[in-house]
Amino acid sequence: MHRAFPGDPAALSAAAGSITTVADFRMADIAAGGLGAPLTSTFDHMLLRPIAGVQVFQNIGGLANATILSAHTSGPHSDYALDTGPGNCLIDTAARMCDATLQCDYNGLLAARGKVRVMRADELRAVGRF
Repeated sequence: MHRAFPGDPAALSAAAGSITTVADFRMADIAAGGLGAPLTSTFDHMLLRPIAGVQVFQNIGGLANATILSAHTSGPHSDYALDTGPGNCLIDTAARMCDATLQCDYNGLLAARGKVRVMRADELRAVGRF
């Protein structure tokens, strides 16, 4: 019996046979002194390089990361990216807690059924980070 574990580099490597398997970029980047998003800055550098000034791009996936690109530097290694915190993983977990058949809140249908708790929203705004 063969069991697949999505994201398991050892299982992927075994299934790939003679194909070299490389994994866990995020943890390897952090261990090497990076900020946890080693491929993002290179990708964004190739596609989104600014003509002038500095641009910052925020990507909100499972985890959120930001890329800082500057027109006045050379090469993708002069740009950088960093993890900025949890992204959709928290709302995806909340959706599964509401309905175990869901992987995420498709089209915001669960959120649309909710009600704003004004007092709590005011408390969060008072923190100064929202």
